Parts: sequence; C-alpha cells; structure tokens
Amino acid sequence: MAGLTIKALNQQYTCIASIEDFDAFIDECEKKLKLCAAKSDTPFKAFFLFNRELSGEELIRFFDTVWKQHVVVQGIGERNMLSSMKIWDQPLYAGQSYDFEEDILILGDIPNDTYITAHHNLYVVGELEGCIDLMHEDCECCCSSSNDAKIRIFDSSFQNLTFFTASRLYYKNHQVLISKLKEGFYGN
Repeated sequence: MAGLTIKALNQQYTCIASIEDFDAFIDECEKKLKLCAAKSDTPFKAFFLFNRELSGEELIRFFDTVWKQHVVVQGIGERNMLSSMKIWDQPLYAGQSYDFEEDILILGDIPNDTYITAHHNLYVVGELEGCIDLMHEDCECCCSSSNDAKIRIFDSSFQNLTFFTASRLYYKNHQVLISKLKEGFYGN
C-alpha cells in the first residue's frame, strides 16, 4: 500500500508520502510526477515528506525516479514533523507583518518587505527575501534559498543573507550561522 499526495502552490510542489510497500510507492510516484511534469517544459521543484526513513537503496531508487521526471528535490523530511506544525499555504504579501506561535511550514515565497516574527522553527519551501525575526535561541529557519533576506535569531543583530542552496540558519554565540542542507530532515 502506498499513497502520494501532491500539493502545488506557485509552481512549487509539496509531496506527502505514505510508504508501506516501497515498490508501489515508486510506481505511484512515477505516475503522479509524470503528470505534474507534463504541465511544464522546465523542471519543477518539490519538497518531499515521508512517513518513515528510507534506506540507502530506497533513496537511490527514489532519486533515480524523480530525476527521470525532471524534478528538483528541494528537501526531504519526515512527516511526523507535521504533527505539531502549522502549514501556511496562502500567499504572504509585501508590507505585511505575520506572527507565528508554533512551528510553521510556509509553502511559497516570503517576498521582500514582509516581516515575520516566529516563536518556534520556521521552514520555507520557497525563496526567502523578507525580514525574519526568530524570538528564541533554540529557534531555527530552514529554507531553499535566500535573496538579501534580513534574519535575526534571539539577541543577534539582523544579518543580510543571500544563498542559493537549501540551508539551515541557527543561533550560536550571539550570531546567526548557516549550514547547507543535503538530503535528509530539515532540522537537528
């Protein structure tokens, strides 16, 4: 038994997978991603959430399948991280302020001149250009890319950051540090 739900927002996709039989999952993944790829001439970006950890061999088969469908994998996470997380799938508007009290997964971009205050972790599937203020030292922000975003965590100064690969931003010794994310879970 396998299930794959694909949610699209602003040319970005979030794929939520329930895997019991991996072969059935790969078949369904191939069919559904082929349908999504048929709607565009260019590769599309997708963030994948799985209900379990994949073995090395399963990861190789998964990456081979998505590569054949011209999918750019923005990140891979475990679905159980969504249990206490709010998913924001509405557009964020420039010039607006947003305040989030729980872990938040934003499906889309954070435009320039958008101000976000977060009291827990922030995960961004799209591009980050706005201003992010994380209130506590154990908060972190994971995003696929940043274009001159202004980011502060706890008592650090705001820092203008630009990067083009999925990265994790975290607090240490009064400053915001960046680590590039590879395959695996967005988080610790």
